[in-house]
Amino acid sequence: MIKDIDLEQNTLVCKSNALCRASWSPDSIWESRLVALIATQVREDDEDFKGYWVPVSDIINAAEIKKNGKVYKALDELTDKAMGRVIKIKESWGWNKYTLFSTCKFIKKDNAVILGFHPDLKPHYLALKKHFTKYALAEFLALPSTYSQRVYEILRSWDERDATKLSMEDLHEILCTPPSMRKNFGEFKRRVLDKALKDIEEKTPLRWRYEPIKKGRKVIAVRFFFGKKSRAKAESKAKKASQQKQSKTNNALFLAAVQCAADHPDGCGQLRGTKNCCKICMEKK
Repeated sequence: MIKDIDLEQNTLVCKSNALCRASWSPDSIWESRLVALIATQVREDDEDFKGYWVPVSDIINAAEIKKNGKVYKALDELTDKAMGRVIKIKESWGWNKYTLFSTCKFIKKDNAVILGFHPDLKPHYLALKKHFTKYALAEFLALPSTYSQRVYEILRSWDERDATKLSMEDLHEILCTPPSMRKNFGEFKRRVLDKALKDIEEKTPLRWRYEPIKKGRKVIAVRFFFGKKSRAKAESKAKKASQQKQSKTNNALFLAAVQCAADHPDGCGQLRGTKNCCKICMEKK
């Protein structure tokens, strides 16, 4: 009988940093979770890939598939998508593209699936001595969005640093974001960065902050902070920027009120509710 995969904190996913930073767009959180489940089956002393067994019960739980008559149809669809997924890794000389899996079998009598990583991925999973990332499977499975999963892997791949900087071009490519996010940093910030920050800090021990880097008015990169001191520095800088923004707003309101008083020496009560009334007077009770 095939045993369920241990989901305790000591069950680890181990892969190369390059694979963590690869460009790919999982169709759902369930597809990413399936890949993570398979990755935990790779052993440090493996010299070659094997057929990695995963009980259907583990896939159902990780993919949150309802336990009804459609379980195996959902499983079929999930593995189809995973089999067709292409990932791209940037190299100094260009890029490499890989498919994740080379084979997938469902063994009915064992109620298990056997998946095999594509042989070309061996350098990213086997005999890793340096430039690799380890993280707890349970933490990854707890993350509720694909962007949070991907940001988590990217950040964990920089564990040895207190901070790192990624260009917006690289971030968008790694995360395979839609055109709307590439045109609108506010949307990217809300749907990716802020969501990932909330999810990761709620579900995992990883603590981090980020800072947009601008050239003129355009955000060209994001700096991520991991160390306690660098996170505190980023938080202090963000707080100062917020205070400066509020101070600027208050100064603008004060100047508008002064101008309003000069324009209406008899008071502006009669103007309240009109476009000629300053904001301070508008807010008076």
